[in-house]
Amino acid sequence: MKPLPFCLLFAFAYVSNLTTTAAQEALATELQRIESYIDQRDLAATDVSTADVAWHLDHALKVMLNVYEALKASDTEEYSYAINPVRAVVFATGRIPRGVAKSPASVTPPDDIRTEDILTQLGEARDLLPKFYELEKRRYYEHFVFGKLNSRRATKFVLIHTRHHLRIIEDIVKAAKRVIE
Repeated sequence: MKPLPFCLLFAFAYVSNLTTTAAQEALATELQRIESYIDQRDLAATDVSTADVAWHLDHALKVMLNVYEALKASDTEEYSYAINPVRAVVFATGRIPRGVAKSPASVTPPDDIRTEDILTQLGEARDLLPKFYELEKRRYYEHFVFGKLNSRRATKFVLIHTRHHLRIIEDIVKAAKRVIE
């Protein structure tokens, strides 16, 4: 990779951070989108994903809730920034490549995903949303690929991650509807 574009990528990743208000509104919108797919929870399309819509809904919500809990529990004295090229690319593009990573056990949905559990997590996520932005900047979440993400970067990660799973859900729904027609 040539040095100049790589430097520009880092600059873009830094400048592209959403303002607090914009990020909060964007996450609120994504939570509405999650809710809109609950009635299609049983749709599946193995050519798109090995998991059904319910799995992606549950997983996205679990990640949001777990990231917040990790941020809240973190020690600000232990936070340190480190350059991470993979994080820079993902944050600059707003896209997580599909099928590259496996979900940690802590955010893997159970085999039997109940609608009530999705709704409960959705309510908890909505309640926590404003609290993400009240956290000190040096609170952090340690991601297995991206490293330590301060509270602002962790919130951006949650937004990118949620959108990633919503795109998969959209593709599952489209594929399932083509099969029905």
